[in-house]
Amino acid sequence: MTAISGVSGSGKSSLVSGILAPALQRHLHNSDTIAGKHSSIKGLEHVDKAIIIDQSPIGRTPRSNPATYTKVFDEIRTLFSKTTLAKERGYKPGHFSFNVKGGRCESCKGAGSMKLEMNFLPDVWITCDVCQGLRYTRECLEVTWKGKNINDILQMPIGEAVTFFENHRKMKPLSFSKITEKYFEHSTLCVPLDFLMCALDSQLPPFQAERPSVSNLQVNYAAHPTNTQFTFSTNQQRGSLSQM
Repeated sequence: MTAISGVSGSGKSSLVSGILAPALQRHLHNSDTIAGKHSSIKGLEHVDKAIIIDQSPIGRTPRSNPATYTKVFDEIRTLFSKTTLAKERGYKPGHFSFNVKGGRCESCKGAGSMKLEMNFLPDVWITCDVCQGLRYTRECLEVTWKGKNINDILQMPIGEAVTFFENHRKMKPLSFSKITEKYFEHSTLCVPLDFLMCALDSQLPPFQAERPSVSNLQVNYAAHPTNTQFTFSTNQQRGSLSQM
């Protein structure tokens, strides 16, 4: 692995995204992208394929989380809809979604918090005073599965959720193995993806999917430098990903 480092403004992004990536795409894939000003690039003949990893988020919406992205939440909502109380009340899987009307709190639209806009300061998010951050109505939270309501499940650390659902055949092989590979075991199922993952981490799924099937294929992965700042503990958490 070749890494390019430097202080802010030293030209890391210009080199990787403005020169190297466009030059590789143009040389290998006949792209119409134009590389930035440079004298020459040597060694292009040794590369068979170029994959550009940018900072595009994997979540389709700001409300995406590990549970929704990996489709685990679909199975969870189905489980809750099959409970006795849910059947008596006519609750379908959609009733346990925080993205649509039904069982969600309509005051915060299922977010659990509300944005307080500040005129000259950054917006502030405050806990919803109706649901107290629980996302759902009281009636919806009365439905439980193995002693847990839908909010309890969403607040579970991923590692705990894997154990909790270990005997559920549809979830363990199809979904939770993907979660533990891509996300942090201690993070909850409902943590927003844009908060959980930085640019490079957010591109791990396509990175893994693009692994060359031919062992002698020379593939160049050009990853855009991340602009996310991390605490020491966060970097420790990210260490397991770098070893994949």
